[in-house]
Amino acid sequence: MRCERLTGGSFAIGVTFRDLPLDLYDHIQDLVAAALERRRTAAPATVLVVDEAPNTRQAVARDLGSADKRVLGASTPLEVVRHLADVRIEAALVEARFADANGLAILACIADEHPSVRRILVAECARARDYEREVHSGRVHAFLTKPWERQCQVAALTA
Repeated sequence: MRCERLTGGSFAIGVTFRDLPLDLYDHIQDLVAAALERRRTAAPATVLVVDEAPNTRQAVARDLGSADKRVLGASTPLEVVRHLADVRIEAALVEARFADANGLAILACIADEHPSVRRILVAECARARDYEREVHSGRVHAFLTKPWERQCQVAALTA
Protein backbone atom coordinates (compact mmCIF):
# COMPACT_ATOMS: atom_id res chain seq x y z
CA MET A 1 0.00 0.00 0.00
CA ARG A 2 1.24 3.48 -0.88
CA CYS A 3 0.03 6.84 0.44
CA GLU A 4 1.18 10.23 -0.82
CA ARG A 5 0.17 13.80 -0.09
CA LEU A 6 -1.13 15.76 -3.06
CA THR A 7 -1.29 19.52 -3.53
CA GLY A 8 -4.23 21.08 -1.73
CA GLY A 9 -3.86 18.86 1.32
CA SER A 10 -5.55 15.75 -0.05
CA PHE A 11 -4.04 12.27 -0.13
CA ALA A 12 -3.76 9.55 -2.73
CA ILE A 13 -3.76 5.95 -1.61
CA GLY A 14 -2.65 3.17 -3.92
CA VAL A 15 -3.24 -0.48 -3.18
CA THR A 16 -1.76 -3.35 -5.17
CA PHE A 17 -3.50 -6.72 -5.07
CA ARG A 18 -1.87 -9.98 -6.13
CA ASP A 19 -3.71 -13.02 -7.36
CA LEU A 20 -7.05 -11.25 -7.21
CA PRO A 21 -9.85 -12.77 -9.32
CA LEU A 22 -10.64 -10.52 -12.27
CA ASP A 23 -14.32 -10.11 -11.35
CA LEU A 24 -13.39 -8.96 -7.83
CA TYR A 25 -10.82 -6.53 -9.25
CA ASP A 26 -13.53 -5.09 -11.55
CA HIS A 27 -15.91 -4.78 -8.59
CA ILE A 28 -13.30 -2.84 -6.57
CA GLN A 29 -12.72 -0.51 -9.50
CA ASP A 30 -16.47 0.11 -9.78
CA LEU A 31 -16.70 0.91 -6.04
CA VAL A 32 -13.80 3.36 -6.24
CA ALA A 33 -15.26 5.05 -9.33
CA ALA A 34 -18.67 5.39 -7.62
CA ALA A 35 -17.07 6.87 -4.48
CA LEU A 36 -15.11 9.39 -6.54
CA GLU A 37 -18.24 10.38 -8.47
CA ARG A 38 -20.22 10.89 -5.23
CA ARG A 39 -17.47 13.12 -3.91
CA ARG A 40 -17.28 15.07 -7.18
CA THR A 41 -21.01 15.76 -7.20
CA ALA A 42 -21.36 16.41 -3.45
CA ALA A 43 -23.10 19.62 -2.49
CA PRO A 44 -20.77 22.54 -1.71
CA ALA A 45 -20.35 23.74 1.85
CA THR A 46 -23.22 25.95 2.99
CA VAL A 47 -22.46 29.36 4.49
CA LEU A 48 -25.08 31.45 6.25
CA VAL A 49 -24.59 35.20 5.78
CA VAL A 50 -26.46 37.31 8.34
CA ASP A 51 -26.60 40.99 7.47
CA GLU A 52 -29.42 43.53 7.17
CA ALA A 53 -28.02 44.95 3.93
CA PRO A 54 -29.10 42.96 0.86
CA ASN A 55 -26.16 44.28 -1.17
CA THR A 56 -23.72 42.84 1.39
CA ARG A 57 -25.43 39.43 1.28
CA GLN A 58 -25.36 39.49 -2.52
CA ALA A 59 -21.67 40.47 -2.64
CA VAL A 60 -20.74 37.66 -0.25
CA ALA A 61 -22.83 35.18 -2.25
CA ARG A 62 -21.03 36.25 -5.43
CA ASP A 63 -17.58 35.95 -3.83
CA LEU A 64 -18.20 32.63 -2.11
CA GLY A 65 -20.12 31.14 -5.01
CA SER A 66 -16.95 31.39 -7.06
CA ALA A 67 -15.15 29.60 -4.20
CA ASP A 68 -17.56 26.65 -4.51
CA LYS A 69 -19.67 27.58 -1.47
CA ARG A 70 -23.46 27.60 -1.27
CA VAL A 71 -24.65 30.83 0.38
CA LEU A 72 -27.89 31.42 2.26
CA GLY A 73 -28.80 34.91 3.39
CA ALA A 74 -30.64 36.08 6.48
CA SER A 75 -31.49 39.57 7.65
CA THR A 76 -33.21 38.74 10.95
CA PRO A 77 -32.65 36.35 13.85
CA LEU A 78 -35.87 34.52 12.89
CA GLU A 79 -34.49 33.79 9.42
CA VAL A 80 -31.30 32.47 11.05
CA VAL A 81 -33.31 30.06 13.19
CA ARG A 82 -35.29 28.87 10.14
CA HIS A 83 -32.15 28.22 8.09
CA LEU A 84 -30.44 26.38 10.95
CA ALA A 85 -33.50 24.17 11.38
CA ASP A 86 -33.76 23.34 7.66
CA VAL A 87 -30.18 23.15 6.37
CA ARG A 88 -26.83 21.85 7.58
CA ILE A 89 -24.72 25.01 7.88
CA GLU A 90 -20.93 24.74 7.93
CA ALA A 91 -20.18 28.40 8.66
CA ALA A 92 -21.98 31.60 9.65
CA LEU A 93 -20.78 35.09 8.72
CA VAL A 94 -22.66 37.46 11.04
CA GLU A 95 -22.69 41.26 11.06
CA ALA A 96 -21.97 42.58 14.56
CA ARG A 97 -24.52 45.39 14.64
CA PHE A 98 -28.16 45.30 13.61
CA ALA A 99 -30.95 47.80 14.17
CA ASP A 100 -32.97 45.32 16.25
CA ALA A 101 -30.46 42.58 17.10
CA ASN A 102 -26.93 41.90 18.26
CA GLY A 103 -24.60 39.84 16.08
CA LEU A 104 -22.77 38.47 19.13
CA ALA A 105 -26.07 37.22 20.57
CA ILE A 106 -26.87 35.52 17.26
CA LEU A 107 -23.45 33.86 17.25
CA ALA A 108 -23.91 32.78 20.88
CA CYS A 109 -27.19 31.07 19.96
CA ILE A 110 -25.54 29.36 17.00
CA ALA A 111 -22.68 28.21 19.25
CA ASP A 112 -25.11 26.78 21.81
CA GLU A 113 -27.40 24.99 19.36
CA HIS A 114 -24.92 24.13 16.59
CA PRO A 115 -21.39 24.07 18.07
CA SER A 116 -19.83 22.59 14.92
CA VAL A 117 -20.75 25.67 12.85
CA ARG A 118 -17.73 27.91 12.21
CA ARG A 119 -18.63 31.37 13.52
CA ILE A 120 -17.26 34.55 11.93
CA LEU A 121 -18.06 38.04 13.21
CA VAL A 122 -18.07 40.92 10.72
CA ALA A 123 -17.80 44.57 11.85
CA GLU A 124 -16.74 48.00 10.73
CA CYS A 125 -13.00 48.58 10.97
CA ALA A 126 -13.46 51.31 13.58
CA ARG A 127 -15.07 48.80 15.96
CA ALA A 128 -12.43 46.07 15.57
CA ARG A 129 -10.89 46.43 19.04
CA ASP A 130 -14.31 46.06 20.68
CA TYR A 131 -14.72 42.59 19.20
CA GLU A 132 -11.21 41.12 19.26
CA ARG A 133 -11.77 39.67 22.74
CA GLU A 134 -14.63 37.56 21.34
CA VAL A 135 -12.17 35.72 19.11
CA HIS A 136 -9.75 35.19 21.98
CA SER A 137 -12.56 33.82 24.15
CA GLY A 138 -13.39 31.12 21.61
CA ARG A 139 -17.00 32.21 21.17
CA VAL A 140 -16.10 33.44 17.69
CA HIS A 141 -13.70 31.56 15.41
CA ALA A 142 -12.67 34.50 13.24
CA PHE A 143 -13.21 38.22 12.84
CA LEU A 144 -13.45 40.20 9.61
CA THR A 145 -13.48 43.95 9.26
CA LYS A 146 -15.38 45.77 6.54
CA PRO A 147 -14.33 46.20 3.85
CA TRP A 148 -12.60 42.85 3.41
CA GLU A 149 -10.81 41.17 0.58
CA ARG A 150 -12.24 37.99 -0.92
CA GLN A 151 -9.14 35.95 0.01
CA CYS A 152 -9.49 36.95 3.68
CA GLN A 153 -13.15 36.00 3.64
CA VAL A 154 -12.48 32.55 2.18
CA ALA A 155 -9.56 32.02 4.59
CA ALA A 156 -11.74 32.90 7.59
CA LEU A 157 -14.30 30.33 6.51
CA THR A 158 -11.82 27.52 6.06
CA ALA A 159 -9.21 28.14 8.77
